[in-house]
Amino acid sequence: MIGELIEEVRGWEGVRLSPLFGWRGFMVGRRVFGCCHPREEPLRVWTKLPEPLWTEAMATPLARPHPLNFRCWLELRAATDEETEAVLHWLHHAYEWVRNGERPSWSMEGDL
Repeated sequence: MIGELIEEVRGWEGVRLSPLFGWRGFMVGRRVFGCCHPREEPLRVWTKLPEPLWTEAMATPLARPHPLNFRCWLELRAATDEETEAVLHWLHHAYEWVRNGERPSWSMEGDL
């Protein structure tokens, strides 16, 4: 599942993957829109969503607040292919948000 998720995200326009504190960071330019642990099962993905989508995602059984309480970041977990597809759905929203110019509160543009 992790390999498939990474390969899917890698195929999105402008995405690059970068090591990020032992995790695999998903970036557009220098903007981080998510990350996952490259070897951990079940799949754990951290991502940031705008407020209305964050609330919607948090209402699903896959989501929980980010363990470090970063504002509007959440953790998504997946143990099945169907759950992985749902994680990709939310991750793609984060990607589109960053790609369209939103600067997450946690980026590599001088504010780490």
